[in-house]
Amino acid sequence: MELRNLLMILFFAFLLLTLLTLLLVPRYDEEIQQVTVELGKGTAVVNQAVIFGDASKCDVLQGAENKACLEQLQFNQALAAADVGGCEGLSFVESCKNLIYFNKAVSGKDKAFCNQITDERMREMCNAA
Repeated sequence: MELRNLLMILFFAFLLLTLLTLLLVPRYDEEIQQVTVELGKGTAVVNQAVIFGDASKCDVLQGAENKACLEQLQFNQALAAADVGGCEGLSFVESCKNLIYFNKAVSGKDKAFCNQITDERMREMCNAA
């Protein structure tokens, strides 16, 4: 039971850290919101795709909405797995990678990840955290 509680605490700490990171870095948040704005009525579909981790949910959308839905799903999966390789192919690949490196540096208290961040302002924030 203790291990389960510890894992839950770590999971919620990771989620909290991710949310705080998005709030601290508005430029990256704006890029993610731009993808959501492009979805228009498809936001509910995107939410379902993300919640269930199911790309087939995006199939009901067409064109740019479908692409944005798949990108949002891919981004969320990369972020949850802390896998920069999962960012490849996204229209905001560098922002995605930078955010994952930032999360790794802060959550793991390993400043070495800060050096891999390409955005200077974000790198400075990482080193200061």
